[in-house]
Amino acid sequence: MAKYKIEKVDSEELWDAFVESSPQGTIYHKSIFLNSIEVNRSIYFVKKGDVKVAGTCVLEKHEGEVLSIPYVPYLNGILFSDSSIMLNNKVVSEQFKVAELLINEVFSQYERFFNLNCWSFTDVRPFSWYNYHQPDQGMFNVNVRYTSVLDKTEIVDYLSKIRSSRRQELKKAHDINIQECSDVEVLDKLHDETFKRQGIQRSPEEQRVFRQIAENALNNKFGKLLTAQIDDEIVSAVLILFDGKTAYYQFGATTPEFRNSGASTKTLYEAILCSFNELGVEKFDFVGVNSPQRGDFKLSFNGALVPYFQLSLA
Repeated sequence: MAKYKIEKVDSEELWDAFVESSPQGTIYHKSIFLNSIEVNRSIYFVKKGDVKVAGTCVLEKHEGEVLSIPYVPYLNGILFSDSSIMLNNKVVSEQFKVAELLINEVFSQYERFFNLNCWSFTDVRPFSWYNYHQPDQGMFNVNVRYTSVLDKTEIVDYLSKIRSSRRQELKKAHDINIQECSDVEVLDKLHDETFKRQGIQRSPEEQRVFRQIAENALNNKFGKLLTAQIDDEIVSAVLILFDGKTAYYQFGATTPEFRNSGASTKTLYEAILCSFNELGVEKFDFVGVNSPQRGDFKLSFNGALVPYFQLSLA
């Protein structure tokens, strides 16, 4: 491991450039997103000579403990450099060694640590094998989660590929008007109504982070809010975030009395088309299919089911 070294840096510019080039990089790793939710963080690069081969950005609650943030699907994960021109056996070997180094030298130094890795991070063996022969020293808990990812190639003749019930809802919603909106109050109200219908009260922290994400995404042009209107009333809304590669289904909500109008289906359908046709991204991440009804709704839009991993050490 002597040829690899860890370097702590403060440069947002260097970090953002690395995020943009990494297959594991998402909008949730970029400074423009992290600054919007006002979090402390430590950035580390792993270098092989002068070449960056990996990086991580650890969000910190206070010294010795990492931060958990609602509505942020990927955080504290490992990002690798683009290795598309390398042989697969070399990629697997190097990424294993680098992940192992970060676990031993960075992650294990926190009293409590967890991360949610992007779905393109696939090898969790360095986490599973941490203290393999000394489990009493602490081991990582590996929790498999799932999201749905739609590739741009699937958008050809897309209407025929989604579930038939969604197509029927789109026919029902034919006259519903979809418009871009900049009013976060509309989204916040619908989101609150949706949670209350499910018997859930949003915490003050959830409300604060919700508004910070939505307001800053729209103000800083990494988000787009689409709304559905019936008789001049906004009844459904979808907020997508995006970077140069992927769009992310961040928030979606519908007025309870219009749940069966097809408005939610049409709003998300139009958000998907907008992501590929207007924003020009390569993929659409539905950001989690980890509850029965919500997960089934998202999967009906024909994305691929892909796992991602939550890893925690106490």
